[in-house]
Amino acid sequence: AEDGDYVTLSVNGQVYAPRVFLRNAGNSVLVPLNPGANLVQIYGDRDGGGGVTLAADVSNQGNMTSSAFPEGATAMFYIIRR
Repeated sequence: AEDGDYVTLSVNGQVYAPRVFLRNAGNSVLVPLNPGANLVQIYGDRDGGGGVTLAADVSNQGNMTSSAFPEGATAMFYIIRR
């Protein structure tokens, strides 16, 4: 639900998208990846209600969907670049 969630996206410790409003239509962020494992962290800046919820579609890798997490928490996953 588009309920007012905001997140900050970091990859390998570098912020690429600060305080992004999550939209049903999606948001696109282009991030350079290092060869090997890349740590993606999505920090819940603001919960619009019911927990921060998101899905990520990573080109040529697949999808990641998070369970609802509280404001102030971080969802993390790895993207492996070959």
